Parts: sequence; structure tokens; C-alpha cells
Amino acid sequence: DAKSNTNAEPANADSILFSASLTNRVVNGQTLVLGGWSKGGMRGYLLVTPTVQNGDITADAQPLTIQSQIIEAPEGFWNQIGWQEAKSDTRSSSVAGVLTSDQTKTLLKALKETRDTIISNPSLAKRRDGEYVGLGYSRKDDNGESGMLMGIDLVPRIEPDGQSVNLEFRPSPVSANTP
Repeated sequence: DAKSNTNAEPANADSILFSASLTNRVVNGQTLVLGGWSKGGMRGYLLVTPTVQNGDITADAQPLTIQSQIIEAPEGFWNQIGWQEAKSDTRSSSVAGVLTSDQTKTLLKALKETRDTIISNPSLAKRRDGEYVGLGYSRKDDNGESGMLMGIDLVPRIEPDGQSVNLEFRPSPVSANTP
């Protein structure tokens, strides 16, 4: 279950359109889906997949891999797959769900086969336990102007079982002028 944090809005709320504030535990290799932000007839989500690297862990090792990806599709797509209620009516989302690896692959395949969708390239970060990850998404508009659409700070912590990760998401104070 996702838990909302109390600091739900970014420090500079006008600089970032979308953010998230929640904490969720995810089993190794599962994908946390958060967001549900709507803009211009499209709804977007952030996919975050943490993986705990097993093996010889030294002091300098980075035992966590965090893969993130942004997906967007027309509202009708989400309604067709039963996600009509999985949306945020505010800038800061506390909507979250967990997908298995197979469910994530099926979702991405359906998105690729649907017109007018946006699927960002996966982004990979290697971190130590508790080390901050900044997640952002910007896009240029038809006039060539670019701006930050999403800014989220993530702090991943490996749970004592070594097979799950506690993901804490907070709104990022990053300015819209940051590339």
C-alpha cells in the first residue's frame, strides 16, 4: 500500500507540473507505477523498477539498480485497460500500483501498439542503499520551448529481507529551467 507524505507540493509549485509524494515497498524486480497525471487529453505514469544486486558487496559497491521510464497515452487507452480510476486530479500524485515483470512487459507492448503514445527510453541509476535518485522529465512544445513536466526525488532503501526495496518519493524542488 502506498502512504502519502504530508509535503505534497514541490517547493516551487509553479516550476514543475507533476510530482509525487508516497512511500511504497516493492519486491525485487517488480515495477511500481505512480502518477496518473493528465494534460491535454493524455495521461502519464512513471514506472520504477528496483533491483537488488546479490553477490559480493563491498563498501564501494552500489547494490541497487533503479530503472525508471515515463509512459503517456490518450485517456481512452487507460479506460480500455481498466485504469480509469488510477489517476491524479492534482499535480502531486499519491496514486501507486505494483506490476509483475510480465505485467510490465504486457503494458509496454500494448502501449507500443497504440497510436499517439509516448514511451521514454528507460533510465538506469546504480545507487547505494539510501542514496538519493533524482527523477525528472522534460519536453519541448510545438514552439520549441522546453520545460520540466515532472520532478521527483527518490530515496530507495533495501529492506532487511534483502529482496525488497522501500521507495520513498518526494516532490523535487528542481527549477523548470534545469535541463
